[in-house]
Amino acid sequence: MLTQQQAKALLFIIDYQSAHGGTSPSYQEIASALGVKMRSNAKRVVDALQRRGFIRHIPEASRSIEVLRTPPGADTRDAVIEAATRLLESVVIEDEVFDDAVVSAAALGDLDIAISELRAAR
Repeated sequence: MLTQQQAKALLFIIDYQSAHGGTSPSYQEIASALGVKMRSNAKRVVDALQRRGFIRHIPEASRSIEVLRTPPGADTRDAVIEAATRLLESVVIEDEVFDDAVVSAAALGDLDIAISELRAAR
């Protein structure tokens, strides 16, 4: 079983790789996502994930984390919806509130529609 911090880090790594064409986040980016200041704390969490068989870190290569399995109970659809929600929350379009169509599309996991609605709002 993963700790809450380990699960959060693993989901962040998965989301980051998805958003960045397979590139892994840096230890500093993982630390920021976990709300900790030191990269060494992020490294400890990554090392624990590797010991537990969730990831594999390729030695002597930067940004080289391979996800081997997802956390127990992590449904792909839920991960997509969570990622879409974070994406929508992080995008600001001239201080406008997202209309119901964008939020509904994201909640249903239909990123194509949500992105189309965002582009139309610009």
